[in-house]
Amino acid sequence: MHTTTNPWHARFKQQLEWTRSTRDFVYRKLNFAQCSSFLELGCGTGALLEEIATRFVIPRQKSGRPSRLAGIDINKEFLGIASALGERVSKNMELKESDARQLPFPDGSFDIVYCHYFLMWNQLQKRAAIIREARRVLRDGGWFVALAEPDYQGWILEPPLAIRGLLLDSLTRSGGDPASGRKLATDLAQFKNVTVDCCSSVLAGATFPSTIEADWVFYQDLLAGGQESKESITKLKEQDKALIESGSILSFLPVFYGFGQK
Repeated sequence: MHTTTNPWHARFKQQLEWTRSTRDFVYRKLNFAQCSSFLELGCGTGALLEEIATRFVIPRQKSGRPSRLAGIDINKEFLGIASALGERVSKNMELKESDARQLPFPDGSFDIVYCHYFLMWNQLQKRAAIIREARRVLRDGGWFVALAEPDYQGWILEPPLAIRGLLLDSLTRSGGDPASGRKLATDLAQFKNVTVDCCSSVLAGATFPSTIEADWVFYQDLLAGGQESKESITKLKEQDKALIESGSILSFLPVFYGFGQK
């Protein structure tokens, strides 16, 4: 099994745990097992590529059926981690450093083009170009799939802690879109057989996952570029932790998924 100490890889793996049941549903619904070619936009460190390779690509190849798995990202460090995945997995992946607005593939190259927590990092104009490119490289009848897009503007947090506003500001400052999830219907308007739904649930009391330390590694990285001091960030973390441990906090962050057919 591949391991890495990169905090972003750990975050990507954590995100996969959050959306596991949704992915399983989409894989069955769109019959991923019968698809021969996959492209991931914003593949990051390869966390989801590893799953697609293991569940769909390698089994097809073992049975003598052709299969292709490609991933693009603009982050060289992330791609380096992805390329270092175990040989069984990495030899079945085609990784390219590329902007999703200019995909290095011919028209109609893939059965599935998918992404996971990716569109949120692209503002509206750039996002529209990404969708056009994704549609271009899809084969007729192929599917574009956004497996998870959060909507931080719709985040309900009670009591209303300061961390909510700070994270929204930080996300926007980093070039992200805090209202990403609610825009999936617009993203998919040029496709047919469209589905958009929500895959998140309410967290309160005992339902809070025991991942606060991992969450705050990510939060601190986002907040570090702002005006908050190390001391103020530590105070926010301790406040968050105390409320979770006391069972007196409720959180609902809408995370949407959607898919449409070319």
